[in-house]
Amino acid sequence: MKLVRTFHPVGHGAFCTERFYDARNNNIANIVYDCGTKTNIGNLLTHINKEFTPADTINAVFISHFHEDHINGLFDLCHRCHVQKIIVPLLPNDYKVWTILYNAINYGASSVANRVLLGNLTNDNPFRDAETIFVENDYTLPLSPSTHNHPLWEYRAYRLPNYSPTFSHRYTQLIQALQSDPLFSSVFNNGNLNCRSLYRLLASAQNINILKNILKSNHIRLDNNSFNMIVSSQRTRHFALPFPSYFGCLYTGDAELKSRKRMTSLQSRFTMNKWNYHIIQVPHHGANKNNHNRALYDKWQLCIISAKKHDLHHPNTQVIADIINKNCLPKIVTEDPRTMAQLTYII
Repeated sequence: MKLVRTFHPVGHGAFCTERFYDARNNNIANIVYDCGTKTNIGNLLTHINKEFTPADTINAVFISHFHEDHINGLFDLCHRCHVQKIIVPLLPNDYKVWTILYNAINYGASSVANRVLLGNLTNDNPFRDAETIFVENDYTLPLSPSTHNHPLWEYRAYRLPNYSPTFSHRYTQLIQALQSDPLFSSVFNNGNLNCRSLYRLLASAQNINILKNILKSNHIRLDNNSFNMIVSSQRTRHFALPFPSYFGCLYTGDAELKSRKRMTSLQSRFTMNKWNYHIIQVPHHGANKNNHNRALYDKWQLCIISAKKHDLHHPNTQVIADIINKNCLPKIVTEDPRTMAQLTYII
């Protein structure tokens, strides 16, 4: 059986596909990790249409988190072909509110991310008959593209916990600021914020400007990638090989792994070495501040970085240096089609 793993050139975003083929080269299973960009949405749609036909079936689409550069092509993907499962991280209500406001300010209230978070409040049904699965902690998706009794391949999703010591205070500050405003106080009922009412209120550009002024006057900054979902792709233990296979991949999205607690939490779920994961997707397009941790890498790994061409901040030079010093190979995938990373495995 053959596996073709592709990191598509979509710039600052991510569109990763894994396609399985039998001995006769018939496509028998497909998996997608993230589907978005903030570089050029038209370019992303071109790659979606090039990779999949209307006759194709995608077994599952994993979405790392609810930022548009990782999700804004999802509806187009669902319209292009048949998607069986959409797997996303489950957000607690406070983080859901925080994320809805972040997306409204940066991408508009009806952004793809917000519509997924709120169960698609519009009349169309972009998911068609896809099952949406919200992951609170762990989720395992076995694939059985063979006649064996046990699944040959599996995807293990892990939603990173939040260890931000300041978020609770900042969220309380946000809620108090909204309750004090004559307009936004209307979305509260007995002290509880109604997300759907908030969504409808933010449909107006004028109201979004009012929100921006509220945040500015109260010195509140909406930013974080907490509850990011990491996904491993590898053989199941039933078909583990007695020698290094270099088949596995770890998809990290925008995971904030600088924190020792988060890194320890990740290591408790996945055995972080080159034997299990030949490929590591570098978190947050190679950012350093909250995402980079040298413990993520082992020697002789291929480290994929999705970033916009000529971006001065992504990837960070220290991240590149640390990857090289760990005897790993950094590979930057931009919107330039010549930078696409595609690997084929006989598994």
